[in-house]
Amino acid sequence: MTNTYGLREAYIWEIDTGEMGTTDQIKNLVDLLKEEQPLVVFLESNVDPKPMETVSNESGIPIYEKPIYSDEIGKKGEEVDSYMKYLEYNIDIIEDGLSE
Repeated sequence: MTNTYGLREAYIWEIDTGEMGTTDQIKNLVDLLKEEQPLVVFLESNVDPKPMETVSNESGIPIYEKPIYSDEIGKKGEEVDSYMKYLEYNIDIIEDGLSE
């Protein structure tokens, strides 16, 4: 999907496994970010923020103020409590983050 919009995805680990991120995974992402220079990086709502905070600090690229949702829908009454709200929310967050 990223190719459709001329974007490139990058991550510490490909699938959310609860990993903390190895030194090599973090270094590889930091190196890529320094080369590509995106405006922001995004943090998933359901992961430990510490590895991405390290990436942000090392690369100098800020974490966007709101997280994206990767594989969960919020509880009833929350901002993303349906699949459509989940999609719309993530699209808005990504658009806002990339438009800064």
